Amino acid sequence: MPVSFERRDEIGIVTLSRPEARNAWGADFNEGIARHFAAMEDDDEIRCAVLTGDEAGGAFSAGANLKDPRTHTMKSAAEFIKSIADAATDGNTVRLAPVLIQPVAAEDVASAVGRIALGSPVNGIVEIAGPEQFRLDELIRRSLDTQNDPRQVIADPHARYFGAELKERTLIPSNGASRRRIPRLTRACGSCAYTRYI
Repeated sequence: MPVSFERRDEIGIVTLSRPEARNAWGADFNEGIARHFAAMEDDDEIRCAVLTGDEAGGAFSAGANLKDPRTHTMKSAAEFIKSIADAATDGNTVRLAPVLIQPVAAEDVASAVGRIALGSPVNGIVEIAGPEQFRLDELIRRSLDTQNDPRQVIADPHARYFGAELKERTLIPSNGASRRRIPRLTRACGSCAYTRYI
């Protein structure tokens, strides 16, 4: 089982386990984490949640599972965008809040995390985001149009995003956050940025 759960008194421990690949991340981790964290959220006895990697893997997680063909592909970004649309679909209508989104490529996140982990302690939160902001409903509308999907996207400020009602800036770095620029991201993406993937 790639994601396991253990309870120690009031602590819920979710462990990523792919030790033969240093606990490399895959879609199965997303599903397992979502399942176990939802169960912990419903359990009033759990006071603390821990996400860790299998000790036999020698790392929390080495990053993306490069042996998985869905990793770092245009298709995986399209699948993620489609999952947002599917979760918000009722009949032939997709209701999404017109909130800001600022997606960043997984490769750039991994690079930033590596630099931050090996650097001096920041004693705070470092938020990273892609080079451009746009509205969530517009992202999904453009993606569905590209795929000739007939669903109509409606901007609804009270629409839920995987169960949560969002404010305009929920999905982007906060105003007071300490932001770090990712130089390679700017060079690699240029003006095309995330919209190139839809």
